[in-house]
Amino acid sequence: MNKTIRFLFILTLLAAGLFGCAGGDDDDPGSSPGQAQDDDDDNQADDDSPTPSPTRTVSILVPADAPEAARIAANDAAELLDRVPTLRVLVGESLAADGQTINIVVGDPGILHSAFTDTELAAMTAESFRLRRTVLDGAIVYAIAGADPRGLQYGLYDLLEILGFRFFHPEQTYVPDEATLVWPEELDIFEAPDWPRRGFHVHTMHPIEASEFLLVASPRNLTYAKHLIDWLVRNKQNYWQFELLRTVDYDAMAPYFQALVDYSHARQTDAGLVVTWVFQQQKAWKLLPNPYTEQRAHLEERLAQIMQVNWDHLNLEMGSTEFTQVQDTLQVAWMNDTVEYLAANYPATEASVKVHCSSEQTAPNYGDINFNYLAQVADQRLGIYPHTVMYYGFQGPAPVYGNKNFDELYDWMLSMIDGVRKVYYYPESAYWCSFDIDVPLFLPVYLYNRWRDIALLADKNLDGHVTFTSGHEWGYWLTDWAIGRFLWDSTQDWTDALADFTVIFGDAAPQLTEALRQLTLLQQKALIDQNLASYLAGEDTWDELGYLFGSTTHPQPVTFAELYRLSAADLNRFETKVVGNLEQMRDRLTDLVALVETARADVPSAALPWYEELADGFAVDFYRAGHAYHLYAGAGARRFHELGLAADGEAVAQDHFGKARAIKQFFLAAQERREAHYRYPLDYSIGWERSVTSYDFHYLYQAATGYWYERYEKQAIDKDFNPLLMNLIDPMWFFF
Repeated sequence: MNKTIRFLFILTLLAAGLFGCAGGDDDDPGSSPGQAQDDDDDNQADDDSPTPSPTRTVSILVPADAPEAARIAANDAAELLDRVPTLRVLVGESLAADGQTINIVVGDPGILHSAFTDTELAAMTAESFRLRRTVLDGAIVYAIAGADPRGLQYGLYDLLEILGFRFFHPEQTYVPDEATLVWPEELDIFEAPDWPRRGFHVHTMHPIEASEFLLVASPRNLTYAKHLIDWLVRNKQNYWQFELLRTVDYDAMAPYFQALVDYSHARQTDAGLVVTWVFQQQKAWKLLPNPYTEQRAHLEERLAQIMQVNWDHLNLEMGSTEFTQVQDTLQVAWMNDTVEYLAANYPATEASVKVHCSSEQTAPNYGDINFNYLAQVADQRLGIYPHTVMYYGFQGPAPVYGNKNFDELYDWMLSMIDGVRKVYYYPESAYWCSFDIDVPLFLPVYLYNRWRDIALLADKNLDGHVTFTSGHEWGYWLTDWAIGRFLWDSTQDWTDALADFTVIFGDAAPQLTEALRQLTLLQQKALIDQNLASYLAGEDTWDELGYLFGSTTHPQPVTFAELYRLSAADLNRFETKVVGNLEQMRDRLTDLVALVETARADVPSAALPWYEELADGFAVDFYRAGHAYHLYAGAGARRFHELGLAADGEAVAQDHFGKARAIKQFFLAAQERREAHYRYPLDYSIGWERSVTSYDFHYLYQAATGYWYERYEKQAIDKDFNPLLMNLIDPMWFFF
């Protein structure tokens, strides 16, 4: 089958709705799309068959004096197990020795000393756990020993994963059905984490769902926030932080924030807050009113205000924007003043600073070092968070923020590991701003490069890894879920995480694992090695103004405006280097979409919702690559015609443009279908409204409207090159 016929065949299948057909992936299959969901309701597709009666009893034993975290985890596990129709679940304090009941014992000292030796229990390290199946006086026992409360709860959730549960998303857990839930006859496990601090920065500067439920107080929002914390614990993470914005009345919100911290502490998870000294962009919350003097008294007053809530950690942002610095001696003074004040008044609260990957800023009073590296001359009690962006990592190119790669940041980070200063790696699993989830693109290449960095750094004695996350729809939960696994066990291969995900697909698992593996490696080659990232990402007014003024964040493409000015020689090179590679990527995605579709018949009903999201992810990658290819091929054909080198160039261009417009319609249908299964209220995800962030829209608004597709078409077809084309951002609201 030639390329054109195969491409049209796949489009026909997509139009018929065979990809991403409606499935019951809302946590409550009977609720309306966009309504608040119960975070743990099961994932079953709609099924009219009668609910089977319980055939087995499970008793979860928790001592009366167990730590609060263990009791919360036990009740959570009971609720999860109760969603398996064939199980009757109890929470108690004594063994059932009938030879049939499954006893899950969480930290009971008497029983544990029968299940484990004293040597085994004494050898446990921080946050570690042991799991063992045994029979005690006729009772079937799955015993869980934890070195501490964290270890106890991690061990319990590990047992649930062994049974088949998967904690993919804060609002949706995969629950195995009675056919796939198997109690192992043999079980003897010891596990301990490879990284000390494991967690996420929830980037509430972006208008993601969490900017609503973390920065706006309401009972519903508190429930969502607790679900996020539960999700962290279930995936063996011990830390989280989010960004405070100056649109928030901190004093009024302090009780709400304290409730978040209290619940986090009840679940043995540390909570951090991100603030800035004088950072101006994106509504950042500032400790100081201006960047001109030290203002120590004002700084201390504002820190005391922040510490109304007993945060475990304050992470701070340097400079006045990502691209602009302040006086270097003042920046160092603010760092030292902050550390000294917290150490004297709130010694349990750690202070650290984000070290951005931006370039071309220097500190003239400190030997012209990179301004972002000023922590090296500050108090050693100030921790550092070296920050990379997008799916780029420490291995390979990174053509962003004025860099060619992140080699310098990597070397500097390692040089700062001295046994005193805390060092945490701070990469991203989504960038959002016109780059990935808002297009949308499904990008398991994020998972791959986070794994590569984690494996690279595993033996470098860092104090932790905290991932910038900007939303979980369109399969972005998969990257964050996998990162959690890599941080717990850094010996895992990235394909192990794929297999741990696809196991829910039963007989279809090998085929879907292979499809994901191939997609990931295709993205690594095409988006990073061939730099096609700049053609599949979006561009808005602010990206284009950045190109004009030299403050780019993204990889920079040949824009349509530039293409229409190319000479014949340059156009020929562009056709080979870019258009040809886009076509090849489109063709490979055609094959991968077909590979995913042929697995459909073998997917168990319990896994269908997850399959549908996966299939939709492959489909939107296919659409975006095809759309970009046809627009650039069409613009190139038109340019050849304008140069007098192709008599039929305009006709060829119109053919390509027609195909691009058709692809946009296919995309919009897929987007609408997926949108019906978003896990949060739709106004949190796609709404157009002025919120606490610096945006008038929520993070998937552009995806919902096909914004990037439409803007590309206006540029390629209509030759509308005004940088203000379809501008959505109010600069006054953004910066002030």
